[in-house]
Amino acid sequence: MSDAFLIPEHAPLRRHKLGALTSIGRHPENSISIQDRSVSKFHAQVHRTEDGGYELQDLGSRNGTFVGGERIQRCSIGNGDEVVLGTVRFRFRAERGEVAITSSTSEVGVLRRGGVTMIGPTPGSTPSGVALVASEPAIEVADSLTIAQDRFLPGDEVVSVDELRRDYDKLRIAHELSSVFRMDSDLDDLLKAIATRSFDLIPADRCAILLMAPDGETLESRIVMERGGGEPKETMRLSQTVLDEVIANRKAILCTDAISDGRFQSAASIVALSIRSAMCVPLIHEDELFGAMHVDSLHQVQAFSQKDLQIFTSVANQAGFALKNASLVQQIQKESETRARLGRLLSPNLVEDVVNGKLDIAQGGEARDVAVMFTDIRGFTRMSESMAASDVTRMLNEYFEVMVEILFQWGGTLDKYIGDAMMALFGVPRADDGGTLRAVRCALAMQGGLRSLNRTREARGDEPLGIGIGINFGEVIWGPMGSRQTTDYTVVGDVVNTASRLCSLSPAGDVIISERVLKLVEGSVKVEELPPTKLKGKAAPIQVYRVISAGELSPPESS
Repeated sequence: MSDAFLIPEHAPLRRHKLGALTSIGRHPENSISIQDRSVSKFHAQVHRTEDGGYELQDLGSRNGTFVGGERIQRCSIGNGDEVVLGTVRFRFRAERGEVAITSSTSEVGVLRRGGVTMIGPTPGSTPSGVALVASEPAIEVADSLTIAQDRFLPGDEVVSVDELRRDYDKLRIAHELSSVFRMDSDLDDLLKAIATRSFDLIPADRCAILLMAPDGETLESRIVMERGGGEPKETMRLSQTVLDEVIANRKAILCTDAISDGRFQSAASIVALSIRSAMCVPLIHEDELFGAMHVDSLHQVQAFSQKDLQIFTSVANQAGFALKNASLVQQIQKESETRARLGRLLSPNLVEDVVNGKLDIAQGGEARDVAVMFTDIRGFTRMSESMAASDVTRMLNEYFEVMVEILFQWGGTLDKYIGDAMMALFGVPRADDGGTLRAVRCALAMQGGLRSLNRTREARGDEPLGIGIGINFGEVIWGPMGSRQTTDYTVVGDVVNTASRLCSLSPAGDVIISERVLKLVEGSVKVEELPPTKLKGKAAPIQVYRVISAGELSPPESS
């Protein structure tokens, strides 16, 4: 989701970040408070829509709300729009969000042969098209080249035309491949592009690309292709010894066979291999090995030269660079998915700590001291009975969008939605000595946020909402709970049940807390003591309190 801001014309370095619901006006309860007499107390609101856009709504202001010079009641706003409230001018700016890029993998089974382990397809899947065979005397290494990253000599160090030509070939190949290897490509599409371009640069009949599996010890056949783009009619056989040398010593190897040599005409393995010439190179970027590329010729003896080996090595270097980028894209995609999943439960700073490894939420089943908050819409059943299902859904989504944004601003963790109710936690996954006070202040901020939302609802003729909030504190069991199919991080214990009961006691607009909560926040909040109350499941009445105020309600910047 992209971030959006209103930037005052008179203070262009100041940016007001827009949330799910941003209220603007003179009153200090607004998200953006403007001390200008041309602006009404509750002048306008900006809503974030379901598709990530933004809408501006006038709240019946005296001097009006204008977009692009035209007075509006409600309209969408886009990047660069001028927004005027009374005589105060803003510029709306939206920043572009990240674009997720995916790559594909395939399930494979393992077939161990020799020093290099080949990974073949699982039973019932498409054949890999590659098999390892032990090297016979008929195969000999004609040339080898230690792989190094392509580098170019400074002009004053070039002493021969041959060196200049080699550098030119490297640049030419890099230029041609850069137009083919796109970062947004699917991994298999990228490998096909590498194989196809290899046929354009060297006189090979077939090409195979094998990638290193996550264990770092096995190879997976990913692409097997013959010139023209089709799959080979027969299994492509690779030399075990050559692959061992390529992977272990990171050398590019040029091989020839002796099928035409009378000394080996009786060797059955020569006929089985049916390879005249072959080259095999490792796929490397810096010190990271991604796999190997193999090309061969079935019809021409000594089809490849030293220059072909150098060109093939340059292709491999570019392919290694492309595969490194692809692996980074996969990592970014994985982190993006993790952020999206955790972002539904945790505040943004906690999400970053989990993704970066600073916070471990895998440790479960531990006792933790936690403030537990429940919120619940009063009269929801009555309201929903007279509404269409789609209208109920829109109402709840709009309401939860505002509540969860406030929760995250105060560093709380969303535990779950329960119909129109919400359960939130302070003190997990990160222990927090000040979490209980922030829970109380967050609850008051939620009531303020709901008042702002209700001004929008009333302006469009909808019934206002009212919520009750209850907060309790104590020791709970925190950790992953569920089945193998689905697991949620949550808390259990009597503290949770009591918090739910306190919420049930709370009238619309109130925040009810337990005595344990009061002991932790005493001196920072003003409360009204209520009569001892009998709660379901409790043998004796408990003392409860209604929160009147809790000091500063601006959320801490670190939350």
